[in-house]
This record gives sequence, C-alpha cells and structure tokens, in this order.
Amino acid sequence: MSTSENFTSAKAETAPKRQLERARVDFSSTKTQMLVGAIIICVSCLVAYGQTVLVTFLGQDLTYIQAIAETRHGSFEQLLANPTSFLLIDYLLYHTNTLGFHVSNILLTASCAIVVGLITLELTGRLGNRNGALSAIWAGLLFSVYPLHAQSVAIVSGRIELMASLFYLLSVFLFLRYRLIEEKQYFPLSLIAAALALFISAQSLSLPIVITLLAIHPGRNRFAQAKNAIADAGSCSGLYWLMAAISLVIHPFFLGPVDKKTLLLLFFPINETVTSVGKIVPLILIPLIGALLVLLLKSQIAKLRHNQSVQVATKLRSPSSTITALVLTVWLALAVLPLTAHDSHLFLAAAPFSILIAILTLESGNTANKDAKLLTTCGLLAMSLLYLSWNYLLAINLKPTVEGSQIVENFRRQLINIATVSPNFTLTNWPKSHLGVPLVGSAENIKLFLAPPFIDRDLSQGLVIMKEAPLPLTDNSNVYQWQQAHGVLESVAKAQVPEPFSSKNMVWSAASKPYFIELLKGSEWQLIDSTRQSKDLEVVRRGVPVVSLLQQSVRLWAGDQAAIVWLKDKITQPVLHGDRCILKVRIGSDSASTVELAVRSMSSENSITKLTGKRFGADMYFDLRQSDSYLFSGESQQIGIVVAAGDIVSISKVEFVSLESVGSK
Repeated sequence: MSTSENFTSAKAETAPKRQLERARVDFSSTKTQMLVGAIIICVSCLVAYGQTVLVTFLGQDLTYIQAIAETRHGSFEQLLANPTSFLLIDYLLYHTNTLGFHVSNILLTASCAIVVGLITLELTGRLGNRNGALSAIWAGLLFSVYPLHAQSVAIVSGRIELMASLFYLLSVFLFLRYRLIEEKQYFPLSLIAAALALFISAQSLSLPIVITLLAIHPGRNRFAQAKNAIADAGSCSGLYWLMAAISLVIHPFFLGPVDKKTLLLLFFPINETVTSVGKIVPLILIPLIGALLVLLLKSQIAKLRHNQSVQVATKLRSPSSTITALVLTVWLALAVLPLTAHDSHLFLAAAPFSILIAILTLESGNTANKDAKLLTTCGLLAMSLLYLSWNYLLAINLKPTVEGSQIVENFRRQLINIATVSPNFTLTNWPKSHLGVPLVGSAENIKLFLAPPFIDRDLSQGLVIMKEAPLPLTDNSNVYQWQQAHGVLESVAKAQVPEPFSSKNMVWSAASKPYFIELLKGSEWQLIDSTRQSKDLEVVRRGVPVVSLLQQSVRLWAGDQAAIVWLKDKITQPVLHGDRCILKVRIGSDSASTVELAVRSMSSENSITKLTGKRFGADMYFDLRQSDSYLFSGESQQIGIVVAAGDIVSISKVEFVSLESVGSK
C-alpha cells in the first residue's frame, strides 16, 4: 500500500461521521411563539362562537341574500343599494345554508384577532421586544372574546363590520412593518388595505390619524433619528388623508359627543336586556384592578432597567411604553366616537383596547430579573382572569341571538306550512326582536321567507301583512297572528264578541267610586272622595299621587314626579276591531291643556309607548293606530293616562269612538 493510500485511509478513520440532527421547534423564537399563538387564537374563536353556526338569517340578512340572488337574474338595483358584495362568494358556495356564512364570520374574526396580535408584536418590537410574542398573543386572545362582538359575529350582516375592521387592522400592521424593517413593498399594500377599509365603512375614517401618530411614534429604525419627525410622518401619511377625504363623498357621517353609555359598555360589555351591569361588576373589575396593580408596580421595573442596562452612547435607546400607551389611547378614543349611526357594537374599538391592556400589563423589561418575572406572572394571572370573564360575558351576550334564531326558525316553518295549506291569508303580528336582537325586522322580510331563494317556489303572493289591510277586517278574512309567549302562529277567531270597555259612556265621578277602588288597588295612587264633608276628608300623604273624586269629574294630581293611571281594562286583539282605535277623553276647564296617553303590552309592561292627542274643544282624541305595539303585537294591551309632574288633569269621560265620528276633525 502506498504512502498516499495509507494517509487517505488514516484520515477517513479519524474524520467524524456526519449525522442528521433531529428536527426541533425553537420556542424561544418570536416567530414560533406567534405561530403557536395564532393557532391558539383560532381555537379560542371556534370555541367562543361555535354555537352561532346554526343561527338562521336574522334582520337585514334576508334582504342582503335576496339582493345577491337577484343579480343572477340580471337585477343589480338591490345589490348597489345594499353593501352585500362580501356575501357573494358565500352565497355561491353555500347558497342559503347559514352554516357556511357563520363559519366565514368566525374565520374573519380569528383573522382580525391574529392581526391585532401582529400589531402588538410590531409595537413591542419598537420597545425592544423584551417579552417575545407574549403580549401579542394575549392581545389577540382578548380581542377574540371581547363580549360586544356577539352580534357582529353571530349575525350574517355583521360581515360588513368584520371586513372593514380586518382591512383597517391590516393597513395598520403593514404600515408598522414598513416603518420597522424599511421594506418598501409593505407601504403600497398598506395603502390598498386602507382604501378597502375606507370604501367599506365610515368607521375607518379615523385611520389617517392613527397612521400619522404611529409614524411619529419613535422606533428602533432610521425614522426615529429623522431630524424632522413630523415632516417625515406627514409625507408618508398624506395619501391616507387623501383617501379619507375621498371616502367622505361615499359615506355621509356625523361627529357627535361621546355617549356615556358607550364608555360604560367599553369597560362593562354586557347586554343589559339579559342581565344588569351591577351583577357583573365584580366579574369585570377584579381582573382590571389586577392589571392596574401590575401597571403601578411596573414603575419598579423602570428603575431596574436604569440600573442594570449599560447603554452605548451611539446606540439608540428604546422608547418608553408610555408613548405607545398614549397612541393607543388616542386610537381608542377615535374608535369610540360615534362617527356613524350604525357603529354601536364597538368591534374595532376592541383592538386598541386589547392591545393597550396587554402591553401595559405584560411588557416588563428585563424578564430575566426575579422581580420582573414576578410582575410578569401577576400580569399573566390578570390576563387569564380577564380572558375568562370576557369569555363568560360573551356567552351571555350570544344567548339572545341563539334563542332569537330558534324563534325565527319556528316562525318560518309555521309560516311556510300555513302558506302551503292556505294560499290567501293575513298576518297581524310577527317576531320583531328578542332581548335587543333583531329577528324578522320589517314586514317586507316576511314575504322573503315564502319566496326563492329561501324556498323552491313563490308562496308570498297570497300573504297580506296587516299594515297593508284596511281596518276593520272582513268577517271572511283568514287571519293569523304570532303568539310570542307560546311560540305559535295561530288562527284568530273573527267571530269573537268585542269585550266591553268599562269606562265607555260612564261619567267619571264620585258615583264610580267602586270602579276606582278596584282600579287603583296595588298602585301608588291615593284615592280621595272630595265630595265628603270637611271633617271626613282624608289626609293626603306627601309625595303620593292623588285621585280626587268630584261630583261630575275626577281630578288627577301626580305631585313632584310624572305618574300614570292605568285603566283596568285589557284590550284583546285591538287590530281586529275598528271601534278600538280612537279614544276620546273629555277634560275639564281647570285641567292641564295637554294630556298624554300611555300604551303597554301586558306581556312586556316595561315597554311603554306614549301618544299625544289632538284637542277639539273639551275633548282630546288619541289615535291608537300610531302605536305598533298596540295594533300589531298580538298581545293584550292596556291604556293609561299620563299626568305630568305638577300638573292637574280633570277628566269627566273616557270612551272609544268610531273612525267615522272623527273623520271630519
């Protein structure tokens, strides 16, 4: 063997053997953390909104789907009048299967939450990214379960708000990306996203201000060292302002004062028709107070940074999180402002709110320090409590939508069955809302249930909505009404005898004392017979409204606060009786010049409609047809006389009169 061969053999024996290293996931990498966080956020959205996938079309959903369906027949009028273009793809894929529409809404919500996390990641990157993706993940999680998202996500027509918010957030993220790493391709993408957001909804009009503030915000890049930061920010945000000015032509808007109730909803996001705010105050305040305590203790971390960090003179120092907090606070204030009459769900406002909480609670400097670790642990505990409480409140806020969907689906099936058996029929009532959630909506939506694309053939031609019919109905009318309490669409017997009105043709005076004793039983009113001798006069209790019986009239006095005298009689099915529409009240000469009437349904006594009458001489006429709750609710109605604070109302007669008798007045 030659010398060269021996050398080669020896080298081969001494050389280390190459082995494939096992693949592993580096959880210390911010990218890996954010990828895992995105998966967790998606799971959070699926769990939180999973119950909405079976919700049927509610409110304006029917109109939007009908508009899209008509485009297949060459009609674009409805499509141009309604912002439905984002539902077109869903309709082509799922037709009228609501499951697909709701899955899309959930995925869009998850996308918004992930972008919220990415925005947080960019902002913490400007602060040195000391906690990796921790703050970003928690910001996305909080946004995903913000309780006021319930209707925006659970109702198909909320797609507009979801899409506008997604493009808005994408524009902010891409702009931050452009400013941080200075890659120019992100800037035009941000402009495109901003244009789409401004085109979709007027809620995006605050975007140029937010972009300008973020451009001024210092960061770890060359922009932070610019000599004229304001001029630099103005140059890169000018196109956003131009697009916002153009969008004003598309979206009329108004700017008004911040409603106090809106601010309360931001911190106590609960549907008050389901439960009172007082019941959930501890549930919300405990985690928020915990986050605040962590924020106060973080002042110690600032001292740790100063003592432990050695800064090189030429090295750019990371800015304080205070500046970031101020920018987010301004963004939050702009999102809360009532720019449009339709922005009531605060979907977009939850983004800066969630980011603000996450950054201030979890960003804690040198996390290797023992004290910093303790504060981070406390912050995580506060975030966990807040996430769980918001998740619970979201489930409460979603409950009315799920229940309302069951009501509408029950109504729709019964309506189709009746239309199939009885081609011609009249409907006097339908489910309009449930605990603040819109159900069927307008009368026009009812006919959509009976026509394509929601069913295979058109059954709507024989349906007459009560508002389209004259009063009273003819004896051969086939009348149906929706009984909300029982969930039944039942036939109304036209042959029923109208119940008498006890006060009709009866003079209100001391002679009707038994009627008033029964009438005022259990109420706040005090009854006094003023026809007695002075020695027998009752003592009037201070602050209590008084009904005083006179010889030919009754005098009502409410005291310091307005009060209502509810008449004993219940008016059942007033829409079926033409003689139950006009109420005449004869008032005395010493009475107040204006008297109001109150109408309420016996099934919802807290919902009261007040009507103003027209006076002719001593008589005041009240047209009860002005109140939808009276005519079309399908429930028994009760009428009351409103007495304003400090006023005296003297009444001598109350009766229903026919439409013909007041036709010339």
